[in-house]
Amino acid sequence: MSTAEAMPNRHRVARALRLSTQRFRAVFSCSTIGIAVTDLDGRWVAANTALDEILGHDLAPDRVLVDLLHPDDADLLAAAYQRVASGQVSRSRERYRLVRATGELVWVVLTVSLLPSTGHGPAYHVTLVEPRAELVPLPGGRSGAR
Repeated sequence: MSTAEAMPNRHRVARALRLSTQRFRAVFSCSTIGIAVTDLDGRWVAANTALDEILGHDLAPDRVLVDLLHPDDADLLAAAYQRVASGQVSRSRERYRLVRATGELVWVVLTVSLLPSTGHGPAYHVTLVEPRAELVPLPGGRSGAR
């Protein structure tokens, strides 16, 4: 391929990448579902506004998602992250109790998957956080479906 032929191809690839990045940012910022990207240790890399709203506060960069769960649920999520990271399962989808900034418990469904390494950096977890309005949190209990 000549240099003249390679340039338009490079421009097409650059444009496709730019459009893909714009689409990702739009989905991330416009979603009503909370989205968290964490490193494999669970530390925040990125989170969208919907997740801040679900939690009732902004996420501090040193926070770990399992720290925001009811203590009885934290080990369950940590195990789900481990199963996904190890390749035992491709994704995990379970119901958990999140503790909002006010101390209120709220039921959410967390879907965890792995964003694999591009070969140049580490892999990440992507967690979707869906509030479940039809589930009523009961003080101290795991059940609460209406």
